[in-house]
Amino acid sequence: MRNLDFKTHEPLSGDLVERLLNCFRSCVTHNQLTEVRAGDERIFYFERFIDKKDSDFLFDRHLDYCDSIGTAKPSYMTLMINRTWSEASGLGSGAGWHRDSAIQTQHKTFSYLTDVGMSNGPFVIHDHSNYWLSLLDNPRVRQKTDFKIKIKSRDLIYKASIGSKGHSFSCCTNFIHRGLPVEAGERYMVTVYAWNSLPPEPFTNYFS
Repeated sequence: MRNLDFKTHEPLSGDLVERLLNCFRSCVTHNQLTEVRAGDERIFYFERFIDKKDSDFLFDRHLDYCDSIGTAKPSYMTLMINRTWSEASGLGSGAGWHRDSAIQTQHKTFSYLTDVGMSNGPFVIHDHSNYWLSLLDNPRVRQKTDFKIKIKSRDLIYKASIGSKGHSFSCCTNFIHRGLPVEAGERYMVTVYAWNSLPPEPFTNYFS
């Protein structure tokens, strides 16, 4: 099911947020980052480092979302946690405008671990609300920095998800989206990545 709406969940508890942040900072100290680029550092397969009850809670939240929109429950899930900060050459979380897939239905669940406003990298979708019109307009997965929506219609939407520490939401990530570059401060977030079939590289190795 491809719907552009954000599904908002109950905020994460303060205790859970602190456990996730403390674990991430410990992983950074012990050089356990998966990926580092300008203005962003992240760990995939973060469930290896946290209590199972916490990872199960985050995964169950995504599964409940899938039930609520009538889409198949994913066969594979992993957690990614990242810190994004202001850096001149940084492109924000996700490294610019993109869609996660043009064909396979993709959904993710996001939880902010810091307060997030328009200045510190909110998650934003900018696309047609009609997914098939979106593909007709521009089927590419990775977009140019200055990409433009070519087909002008009344269904164009620019939506940002902002909220306090613990703010949690799910959405379909087949639509063109990004984490905006951080202008001031920093943003921490944990994301449930999910697939209905064996995921592409580099994620395949996590499940082998």
